[in-house]
Formats: sequence, structure tokens, C-alpha cells
Amino acid sequence: MLQPIRLRPAYKDYPHGGHGRLRDEYGKFDTPYEITAESWELSCHKNGESIVVSGNHKGKTLSAYIQAMKEEGHDVVGTAGAKYDRFPLLVKFLDSDQDLTLQVHPTDEYGYRVEHEPGKTEMWYYVECEPDAVTYYGFNRETNREEYIQKVNDGTIMDMVAAVPVKPGDAIMVTSGTIHAVGKGTLLAEIQQNSDTTYSMYNYGRPCDFPFQLEESADVMNYNPPETVILPKPEPEVFDGFKKYWVADCQYFTVYRLEVESKAVQTAGTDSFHHLLFLSGDGEVKWNGGSVPYHKGDSVFVPANFGEYEITGNGVCLLSIAK
Repeated sequence: MLQPIRLRPAYKDYPHGGHGRLRDEYGKFDTPYEITAESWELSCHKNGESIVVSGNHKGKTLSAYIQAMKEEGHDVVGTAGAKYDRFPLLVKFLDSDQDLTLQVHPTDEYGYRVEHEPGKTEMWYYVECEPDAVTYYGFNRETNREEYIQKVNDGTIMDMVAAVPVKPGDAIMVTSGTIHAVGKGTLLAEIQQNSDTTYSMYNYGRPCDFPFQLEESADVMNYNPPETVILPKPEPEVFDGFKKYWVADCQYFTVYRLEVESKAVQTAGTDSFHHLLFLSGDGEVKWNGGSVPYHKGDSVFVPANFGEYEITGNGVCLLSIAK
């Protein structure tokens, strides 16, 4: 049966992650870790899959659910997903207790050629931030490979990385090739290509249990300062029962923020599934014949080709659609 499903995330205990916020404030009570840095809310990646926790396929991994639905004659990914050699998106919460490691992601061409998986363009939506929170994003002036390598080696690389003040509601598109790091005191939602390829090169002198990839990072780096950092915030579309804000758009996905005051009617068509990541509130995702409840921190997958559904109650969610 074709129906929306709730998902349970895969958890990551990376160093410098949060110390309980995802568990205590966002309902991740089943995390096995004291330090939960990330929850992979929508994932078919081999390094951590989300699990179906409602409906007839309860207990299956997301990829097993997609295959089972395909065998039943249902395309739950959509025509946009059919363009790719794997499930197109990965959506996560990320909680940073300290500044995260400085890193960069490759392009699709480099990723497939060297790592045998796509590159990584991602969008960060800032859910919670300490008052003085910053994100490290891009160089603050033009540089080159030789200077970059020298400054990493002598420990002065942060002198030419821009520190960008951020606040809740901000969004940044982290394109492949852009040097970046999430700053401390930040909880964000990340929508990205389905890839786990990251080249790290600097950890502020702290001990590290993973290798750096200086040469690979130099190969893919964009040495010019970015033109735009914080994405613009257009005025919302106002509908009966909800407001819809554009958050981000790129060749891989589109993301909206829905503020539900009573009811938000949406339609998942032939082009893509819908993924709902709830940032606050309580209510139900309802359709003709059923419903699933949601609370702050929950994740709901609405299959492509499903048609009309409603988000009821009073809550805020990010709606991600593959392209």
C-alpha cells in the first residue's frame, strides 16, 4: 500500500558533537551514544540507513522499503530520482558542541572518478545558534594551491577562512569545492547529495582519530571567495492554514519551510518524493485512509506518485524535494 511513512534515523557519534540536545530536545531517545553529533533522518547510504517505523514495511531499511515497493509496482522515488545511480538525497540533523573540522567536498566528476560516489553539494539551515555563532565558509581573499598547502602545514589556514555570523533561520548553500566548517553552538538541518565523501585538512591543533586529505582537498578546492553566503529570504506564499517559505534551490534539490497554523495541503506528484523534517510542533500527516503523528524532530517520507496529503496541527517543517 502506498502511504507516507515515519523514519528512524541512523546516529553518528563524531567527535565535537552535541552532548544530548538531539536526544533531549528533538526526541532522539533511542540514540546509543552519549555524544550524538548527527542523526541521518533520510538516508539510503551504506554508512547509515534510516529505518521505516510505520506502515506495512515497518522495520525495513529505507532502501529495502524502496525495493519492496518497486516490486509491488510503486515508484516511490519519482522521475527526478531516476536520473541518478542511487537514492538522490541525504537529510540530517547536525549538532556541534565545538568548531567542527575544516573540510571540503569534491565535485561529481572528481567524486565518481576517485571515490566511486557522487560529489557533495549541501544546504545548511540553522535551527538553533548561540548568540555569537559563526560558520567558517570560503576564503576571505583570493588564494592558490601553494599558499593553501603552506598555511595548512604551518597552522595559519584560519587566517584566510571567512568567519560568517549566523542566526536561526539562516541558510547557506555549501557548494562542492568550498572550504567550510560548522562553528560551535549550532544545531542545523542539512540537506545534501547522497554522498559521504569529505576531505578534512585542519582540526585546530586538536588530536584526531582520522587522517587528513591535504592533496585531495587541494585538488578540488575553489580558491576564490564566494559571492554569496547567507541565502536570501523571500516573502512567504500565504495559504489557508499555512505559510510556505522558499529556503534553497540547486540542481539536486529544492527546500521549503512550511509554517503550519492549522492545515497545509501538499501534493507529491510523479517527479519526486517529499521529505518532511519537523523542527517544532505536534500534529499529524493525514491522507485519505490514514495518518501518522509527528512531533519535534520527526522525519516523514511521502512517496512520489502519492498525490494529496495534509500536514495538520501547529508546527514547522522543512520540505525537501529531489530534482
